[in-house]
Amino acid sequence: MIKIVYFDEDSATDYLDIKHGGNSQTTGEEVDEKAKKALARLETQAGAGLKFLHVLKGAFSAEANGEITKQGTKVLKNTFTTTVLTDFVSETKDGRSEDITVFRDYRLMAKKDSFAFAKMYTPYTVLLKDDIDHINISKLDEALEHAKGYYELIGIKNNNKVVLRFNIDAFRNNYGLTDLIKMDLNYYAIQVGECLEDDLLMEKEMSEETKEPNKLSAMDIFEGKCPENPYLKVYDVILAGVGTDLNE
Repeated sequence: MIKIVYFDEDSATDYLDIKHGGNSQTTGEEVDEKAKKALARLETQAGAGLKFLHVLKGAFSAEANGEITKQGTKVLKNTFTTTVLTDFVSETKDGRSEDITVFRDYRLMAKKDSFAFAKMYTPYTVLLKDDIDHINISKLDEALEHAKGYYELIGIKNNNKVVLRFNIDAFRNNYGLTDLIKMDLNYYAIQVGECLEDDLLMEKEMSEETKEPNKLSAMDIFEGKCPENPYLKVYDVILAGVGTDLNE
């Protein structure tokens, strides 16, 4: 994988922890040690003349002396994220994990009148000056941020449809839902359930009614029609990026 667009670090950490029986939690000391080893390799390979190496060394030196600085905290946090990402990649590459489904060559779309569809446009409502029917239009995006953490997009490949859910806080480098529609990415996800496509509509999500799929009539059965499964599998995406597989 050559570029990461989305990484749900918390879900990846939980997955690794569960896979290893609760024994895979990385401690601060382990992160620190891995970071220092990586720093040593960089110095050996690239020399000590690079400025960012001095920044890294300074951050670790301050942390070792008990001086909690923003710089040191950021470095350690980034190192922890990188460690979790590396462990997740190692755990799932080459099809090692049966729990992770990889989606390639899927085209993503938002169902019209779904929360995801609305979320794609609400960031632009701050440009609007007028309210509608006493609704503060500029606050719609903020309202959605508090109302929903995961947003569902429909993935389509040939005649196959799936629902991919994204944690709105897990996007990297200022990417967002609207970017996924235009990008050709690989998605690493875990199945979490099933739903009807219409269940994604805002009115359905806010309703307590459960819609049952249409059943075959006696005539349908007599004519030999096979029942179709209208439910789509729902997956929580952990990692999304550009590249043929996790080895790239």
